[in-house]
Amino acid sequence: WLFNCELSFLSTISNDFYSKGIASIDDTQNILQGRPYGGLGVLWRKSLHECKVLDSFDDRLLLFNITCGSKQILFVNVYMPYCSNDNLPEFQFYLGKINSIIEDANTPYVYVIGDLNANTRRGQHHLFGDELIDFCLHDNLVLSDVILCKEETYTYFSTAHFSVSWLDHVISSQSAHTLIHTICVDYSFVSSDHHPLLMDIDVCVTSQFDDDSDGGNKR
Repeated sequence: WLFNCELSFLSTISNDFYSKGIASIDDTQNILQGRPYGGLGVLWRKSLHECKVLDSFDDRLLLFNITCGSKQILFVNVYMPYCSNDNLPEFQFYLGKINSIIEDANTPYVYVIGDLNANTRRGQHHLFGDELIDFCLHDNLVLSDVILCKEETYTYFSTAHFSVSWLDHVISSQSAHTLIHTICVDYSFVSSDHHPLLMDIDVCVTSQFDDDSDGGNKR
């Protein structure tokens, strides 16, 4: 929830990290009302020399490439709109935009990570959750956290309703999914109503596309 003029704060969190932030708050208005969605921020270690942030020209998407040995890995940090019938067209628009990013990527290793606002817990019918599952099935993508985490996993706790939801996710291309070692939620760390979703990947794993010179459009 930072203003544009406050984004430099991200670079003060640690001297070992570079940062990039996108503000979503319109600070041209004299009076701010309501709660805006939170914008995006990424920190990466300064030792990762082969890291490049890509401009998405969108305050819901933050893209960055990391080169690890022979592999290029594209990360797409996302913040999707809140689940409601009125927001469904916007949610579907961003799913389409995410698919276009993956299709146009020059690498088969793509992760889409963030607050999807799509609840995938079993037994809880959720408009955006169902849309997300159908999207992944249709476009041959993997909801990696849903596959690798326990069924009772949740990432969001509502203090108003004392209920839990699974709103934060890792969507992977097929090749990127093969690199994942573990995914888990850190319930011991509380800084907001969302718990951190943690992922370890092993870049040394060999995939069927490792020797493919034309990585685009391959999952």
